[in-house]
Amino acid sequence: MRGLAEASGVNRQAIADLLAGRSWPDVATVARLGTATGTALWPQAVACEREIGHEASLRVRTRSLRDRT
Repeated sequence: MRGLAEASGVNRQAIADLLAGRSWPDVATVARLGTATGTALWPQAVACEREIGHEASLRVRTRSLRDRT
């Protein structure tokens, strides 16, 4: 865990708390841990957005937001 903390710049106790389920990471922490481990830690929806294109994704989101009101 010390190596991951050093490689990611995330405090060792913060990593221990995440692994124990005592805290939730913010986006920056997820990005740092993902970069340090070389692992995709983002939700699958982000990958889909890249595949279908940003503009199409925005249209789908805008449409779904209008449907809620």
